[in-house]
Amino acid sequence: MSTVVGFTSTDSLLRPALLPVMFAIPWFSIPKSYEQISWTMWRNLLAAEGVTRLLHYVEIALITKWTYSADGPSKPNRNVQYANKTAALAVRETKGKARMWDRLRFGLGASLNHRCNGTAVEVKNVPPFSKHDPSYAPSRSEFLRRTAMRASICYLIMDVLTSSGDPANNFQTFALDLVPVFTRLHTVTTEQVVVRTVTSVGTLFSIYCLVNLMRSVVGFFSVLLYFTDVTSWRPMFGSLGEAYSIRGFWG
Repeated sequence: MSTVVGFTSTDSLLRPALLPVMFAIPWFSIPKSYEQISWTMWRNLLAAEGVTRLLHYVEIALITKWTYSADGPSKPNRNVQYANKTAALAVRETKGKARMWDRLRFGLGASLNHRCNGTAVEVKNVPPFSKHDPSYAPSRSEFLRRTAMRASICYLIMDVLTSSGDPANNFQTFALDLVPVFTRLHTVTTEQVVVRTVTSVGTLFSIYCLVNLMRSVVGFFSVLLYFTDVTSWRPMFGSLGEAYSIRGFWG
């Protein structure tokens, strides 16, 4: 995906030729994950990533046609928020073998940066590094240190959450006959309500940590190896205090 976007032109046959491969990855990997991965949350996240990667490839390689020479989309997106941005994209000199690393770096950045952070076509409402200073961006060393710490904390939290609880007791606590709620309101106990509430909150928190963990690991090595810049890895989530409305929740 990164090589095709970084090294091919807009009308290259390699772009549509790679589409069946991108489609085959989630098609075969998702069923296989149910055999190889026991933890449901990991399976769901990998499945979502496979489908997201396919859709992202369709967007940047086939619809808006990102190329190195255009430093972004060659075919402007019809969304009005991009109307005054795509015209300002710089054109790079593409001749010479010295540009091979730059092309690969561009392709990797376009493949990993779904929100186009730090580019002329950045999507709206991406959370800044600092709420008090939206223009602030941490140094490379500071970003690596914070990202490594975040990944470690998320891993430890997930390890504690997944290691706690008795699997044998879970079959009794979450038995199939206890799934319905409204049809058995007269038999629902306070303990069942508390357990399910805590479990739901814990599951959401686990997903939050899992997404942050995977993104932190990818972002850490991407910046460490100079594949992408720090500005490509703005915070994944905004403030919970702004999630009191549908608009604020979705950004």
